Amino acid sequence: MKIIKNLENKEKNPTAVALGFFDGIHLGHQKVISQAVDRETEGLVPTVFTFLDMPSAKIKGRNPGLLTTNEEKALIMEKLGVKLLYAVDFNSVKDISAYDFVEKILFEKLNAKKIFFGENYRFGKNAQGDASFLLENCPKYGIECITVPAESFEGKPVSSTRIRNCIQNGDVFTASKMLGRYFGVSQTIVAGNKIGRQMGTPTINQQVPPGGILPKFGVYASAVTVRGRTYCGVTNVGVKPTVGSKIPLYETWIINFSGDIYGEKATTLLLDFIRPERKFESLEELKGEIFKNGIQAQKIFKTFLSSEKRQYHLNTEETM
Repeated sequence: MKIIKNLENKEKNPTAVALGFFDGIHLGHQKVISQAVDRETEGLVPTVFTFLDMPSAKIKGRNPGLLTTNEEKALIMEKLGVKLLYAVDFNSVKDISAYDFVEKILFEKLNAKKIFFGENYRFGKNAQGDASFLLENCPKYGIECITVPAESFEGKPVSSTRIRNCIQNGDVFTASKMLGRYFGVSQTIVAGNKIGRQMGTPTINQQVPPGGILPKFGVYASAVTVRGRTYCGVTNVGVKPTVGSKIPLYETWIINFSGDIYGEKATTLLLDFIRPERKFESLEELKGEIFKNGIQAQKIFKTFLSSEKRQYHLNTEETM
């Protein structure tokens, strides 16, 4: 997959373009993107046009918490079959009119022949453009428009907002159903206080990605992929009240793993919530609870091993 971060060049080959920010690339997003990918059989290059940064964060100064990093989005899109990814700085196009977006970007730059978007897609200066605008104006440039209906889960549309709410409430299991994969982080392992090692439960520490959503503080069953292998884990998300942490971290005891992996990257997927984070009276009490959580996590991990939701998130070698 080719990644382009500006609008300097003009595409020579005709494209089928999926439009959206696609944070999380949940099942609804995948539905839109797959429409563009399917047009490769018609001689169109499967393309996504998106942004490197969240539009609402730039416009309103508010970031509700990203579900995916740019690296993860790129990896998932490539696995979905996208061949051309336009990921541009939102500020570079935020003041362009809806008319110019159609003519200057979709028609002249992307050479779009077909475009796909969700029912609530907005674009152009002050979000003046919408699905109706595209349906009215794109045909003037020979661009066919397809509005893709929202994907539903439990009778309601799948959305990034719903998924964020689930994660912030600790319901990562339901979030995974709407994402089509398990939620987690792929981050470099950083040094900790090494107290886990003293208790016989050595842990790895990973920081929350910049701008990333912070799950409900607590202990989760997890799946950790490091050095090409996946292990069962017990992950505490939070500030470790028993021993203390200045910032929220993902701290994970990787069951049946040993080795020095500081500075390496690991992917930690949160499979299900086990218990809220709490302070223990002693390290011995904490140790006993961790081992108990380990037994719970291993039962949950067995389900993960047979799940199709393992895909798309185990490595993030592609970068934006």
